[in-house]
Amino acid sequence: MDWQPVLDGELADRARIAVREIADGLATADISPVDRAVFWAYVAPELGDVADPHVQSAVEQLPDALSTVHGVGLYGGLAGLGWTLAHLIEGADEILEQIDANLVERVRQWTGHYDLISGLAGLAVYFLERGEAPSAVAGLDAIVAELDRLAERTPEGITWHTPLALVPDNDHVRYPSGWYNVGVAHGVPGVIATLARLSPTPKVVELRDGAIAWVLAQRTADPARSRFPSIASPRHDGTARTAWCYGDPGVVLALRNAGRADVDAIALAALTRPLAETGCTDGALCHGTIGLAHIANRMFHLTGDPAFRDAARAWYATTLDRARPDSASFLEGAAGIGLALAAATSTNEPLWDRLLAMAPP
Repeated sequence: MDWQPVLDGELADRARIAVREIADGLATADISPVDRAVFWAYVAPELGDVADPHVQSAVEQLPDALSTVHGVGLYGGLAGLGWTLAHLIEGADEILEQIDANLVERVRQWTGHYDLISGLAGLAVYFLERGEAPSAVAGLDAIVAELDRLAERTPEGITWHTPLALVPDNDHVRYPSGWYNVGVAHGVPGVIATLARLSPTPKVVELRDGAIAWVLAQRTADPARSRFPSIASPRHDGTARTAWCYGDPGVVLALRNAGRADVDAIALAALTRPLAETGCTDGALCHGTIGLAHIANRMFHLTGDPAFRDAARAWYATTLDRARPDSASFLEGAAGIGLALAAATSTNEPLWDRLLAMAPP
């Protein structure tokens, strides 16, 4: 894909200044080794030689993080560290093969989430980054088999259930039987976006297309509100924030990357809502304004529609006008904001967003 800047003039200058300010803050911030390495690797071309020592230091520290990582998920776990090693370091095969073996064994005994953040879909993102390595192919095969085992085939399509034990404690009373999640971060759209990147075997196609049918069946009829709810349940009011983690922008980008161009209008409607109607309270990638800016940027590059470029520019401007969050992290803080702002002025495709299942197959 030919990546082009969507910001120019004064707005681009403001974005570059903000990236430098964020980089200065992150140089001494308490931030995970993964977030630090991804940030510096992608902003370095925009900052020049001043970033080189930070890039080298951040990448060199990654292998040492193996002894401190907890869990296996894409966020905060072994899969996330492995993804970063595979993405940024050449010649890390020995370490990565150990990670592969560990994760394949975990998948074959799986009792956790199916989702992107900490579950099977996130582990697939890691194995995809490993390319054609035999152990990675084995990992993806195991994940597809486990998704198939956990899948529920309904009249609406294929979905996956989140049992009560994996639902946050504060939602136990409202959802005593668990839930069916329609968000990218924790739900079925994240699986769709991941399956769209796999080789289209008959089983992958069945799961992907069945899941697309199920998500589309959850659409609400009222165009004045979110078309995709966060939870599919009579106990839920049918609403969702307008964000990556939940809501129309993230869901539509996942569907778009799986080949459904007929939902573009839903994304554009969502990305042109007034800020007060989005539920965004900060600038974060996950649930804030920079996430909307980056999704609009991706949609522009996918479709060529200048309306998405205009929406992206508007959300970048909104983010620049807001105070930075206290967090330094990739998903919820300054590192993610800096990465997305750098992508708005760069000619380098921001493949760090594979971590968000945003990059196209």
